[in-house]
Amino acid sequence: MNSHRAIALCALIAGCSRGSTRLAPHPVIVQPPAAYTSADVPLVIAGDHFEPRAVEQVGGGGGVQVDAAFRAFLGNVELQDVQWQSINRLTATAPHGLEGAFDLLVVGPTGEGTLVGAFRGTGAAPAALSASLSAPAAALRGDTFTVTLTASNSGSLGVNGLSPILSVSGTGSPQIVSGPVPASQDLAGGGIATFSWACSGAADGSAALSATVSGSDALDGSPRSASASSTVSIFDALQLADAPLGTSTTFAYVFDFNGRVYLGPSQNGTGGVRMMPDGSNAEPFSLTFNADSVNNDTNGAAKGGNFPSLGVTGCSSGTLFCGPDNENGRGLFGSGVIGGVPWLIASGARTADTLRHVYATSDTGTAPAFSYAYIANAVSAETRGTSSMLVFHDRLYLGFPDTGPNRPTYIVLRKTPPSPGFSPATGTDVVNLRVNVISGFGAGAPPSPNAAAMQMIDSQAAFNDLLYAANNGGIIRSTNNDPQPASPPTDWTTATPGAPAYGSKTSMTISKTVDLEPADKAFPQLAVLGGKLYAARNTTAGPQLWVCAPGPNLACDPPDWTLLAPNDVGDPTLSQFDDPQNAAVTLLVATSTRLYVGYNNASGLVLYRSRGNAPSSRADFEGAGSCDASTAPASCDGLGGRGLGVGATRIFDGRALTYGGTDYVYLTAGTGNAGFKVYRLLP
Repeated sequence: MNSHRAIALCALIAGCSRGSTRLAPHPVIVQPPAAYTSADVPLVIAGDHFEPRAVEQVGGGGGVQVDAAFRAFLGNVELQDVQWQSINRLTATAPHGLEGAFDLLVVGPTGEGTLVGAFRGTGAAPAALSASLSAPAAALRGDTFTVTLTASNSGSLGVNGLSPILSVSGTGSPQIVSGPVPASQDLAGGGIATFSWACSGAADGSAALSATVSGSDALDGSPRSASASSTVSIFDALQLADAPLGTSTTFAYVFDFNGRVYLGPSQNGTGGVRMMPDGSNAEPFSLTFNADSVNNDTNGAAKGGNFPSLGVTGCSSGTLFCGPDNENGRGLFGSGVIGGVPWLIASGARTADTLRHVYATSDTGTAPAFSYAYIANAVSAETRGTSSMLVFHDRLYLGFPDTGPNRPTYIVLRKTPPSPGFSPATGTDVVNLRVNVISGFGAGAPPSPNAAAMQMIDSQAAFNDLLYAANNGGIIRSTNNDPQPASPPTDWTTATPGAPAYGSKTSMTISKTVDLEPADKAFPQLAVLGGKLYAARNTTAGPQLWVCAPGPNLACDPPDWTLLAPNDVGDPTLSQFDDPQNAAVTLLVATSTRLYVGYNNASGLVLYRSRGNAPSSRADFEGAGSCDASTAPASCDGLGGRGLGVGATRIFDGRALTYGGTDYVYLTAGTGNAGFKVYRLLP
């Protein structure tokens, strides 16, 4: 017995000698009240009246003997090494192997006392936490991304009050936008708990993420914790897919259909791939084209059945590798909302003979069957492919490459085809708009006919409820929102820029009618932003950008156009961001707040976006890491770096799509010698 307990014992004996009343032991608490009992467990028993007793010796030398012997039991199991420490405290050892809940019985010199539910023991495995942190490998600058912490408990018992902490750092200037969700939760033995945060990065670079999750053991309250980390690269151009249709499909259109990003057609014309807006859950889809039993298809290979392909470049005529019209080249693939319903729209191309059908479906499954629209009565005998498409006032406007005397061909479909299709006997459902008679725009248009041997409708746009169309001959617009055929062209007028910088250059022309790319077009795209109409033009000398600020009539007339972002170095009537290698402008897309511009470049394609919704000079654009595009090319690279960091030299297609209330630009790009890549640009 140590000196402190001896002194206390002497004091108690003195109290006895004065005749004080002794009470039975009164245990109040056992510490710990619960424990894992795979080994012996040291215990402290706290309470009152743990008093020894002085016993007078009879015979011998007489005197007084101190009785400080205490025993303690958990249930019917006697505790080991019970030691008196003070009138309020005993120590003891619970033997290993105790399982269950127990009452405590303390037996001492002055009596005994019980504490109900004093202790719980188990031989089960203690709670044991591990953690993993998941986040995308890369995210767009300024966009939000989800970080998820997963905590796993490999023990048999739970963890209470499990709560996480996330720390962020790095050159990507990451920040936590919201979270965690939930703030805390209990985790059962063998269970899994997840916590999530919304984060973003404000600069190109890396975001280092470190998370810790902690709580208390559900049995004994001891702390439990685990940590995990991850890294996210922050870019201003994010690759979503690499060759998603294989290495042989080098080109693809990109568009939205029913809330998913669609890519296609595949090189063999039989399908494509669709994915969620973030690139996840990619799945293939196949295409089927209904046969036209009324007018008959040029291709008899289906023998009354349906066709599995829209055509393969170079396919053998009269085989199922070709389309229903023996289409043997890539035409057009896209979508539009007509009457509130999303529609897939497809059209092939032919190197010889007339294109007779276009196709559409509202089937949102992975094997959509396309109905046909017979258009042969509305097109020229020399109509070969499909060059552009626009849905405007629930009508479908289609432009075609054409080498005939009535070039270019521009038609409107005023209704969608039912299954299996429609074959109008009159022109009420399918109408040729006869824009070939508009001076400067078409071949049959005195006094200034368009002399190009092959003409097409390069691009279209709806602006202030009017229809705009462009080709190598210039830009035309409708004078109302339901223009009739231009013969005479009372519903159409010229909207070609009248500035000297326009007239000093000659629009590029080509002879091919199939497998078209943006670089093949004089006006690859038109875009609307901030009450203005923008036009991208390719000339024989290089690319130009044009912007129209309409007058009081809210329409673009020739005097309303000005050259956008002209060069300071080289030709000041071109818009190349001072880089003569920007040979062709191939992207012009507007979101609700910004204009995006892209160029084909042999050393790597180049992308810029405007800083606001009214750009006029190169300084109003930015490149990688928000650099000032007026310092390009020496001090400002394009978004995502030159060639998007992978040596891509050509842009194939681009669209502004909105998901979750946020505008994004999606594009397909590559070299044309391998599978295309898919990118999403920062909002």
